[in-house]
Formats: sequence, structure tokens, C-alpha cells
Amino acid sequence: MGRPILPNRGHRSLLPPSLDDCVTPNHPVRFIWDFVRALEIGSLGFVSSVGQEGRPHFATELPLSAWLFGWMEQIRGNRGLEKA
Repeated sequence: MGRPILPNRGHRSLLPPSLDDCVTPNHPVRFIWDFVRALEIGSLGFVSSVGQEGRPHFATELPLSAWLFGWMEQIRGNRGLEKA
């Protein structure tokens, strides 16, 4: 029988528990996310495929939000967008 997993309350996390802890309430990315969530993605021509195998795909709103944020911040490349 394996040993039980017990909480280690003294352990520090590498990442914050939530992305909301990293993003200030007035950050532009919150506006972009709210804007994209208000859109009717299907009526704009975006198609989301649903497969039965493999890992789940990203929701269409995620890459669209990242692209809009990059456009708004004048970030042209993927690496710059990843840093932002």
C-alpha cells in the first residue's frame, strides 16, 4: 500500500493559484476577454471542430483573444506575444 498524500503547507508554488492574481482589475486583457465572450463566434465564421480522440482542443475564444491583445499592444510575433 502506498503512502497517503498529505498537504505541505510550507511549500511555495511556482505559479500563482489563479491567473486573476496576476492580472490587475483594470488591465486591458480583461476588456478583450469580455469583448470576445460577448461575440457570437459561430456567426462570425469561426468553426470549432470536436474530435473524439486525443487531447481537447482550445476554445476558439482563446486564440482570438490572444491575437486581439497582440494587435492592440502592437506585438507582431508569437514570441513577443508570449512574453507579454
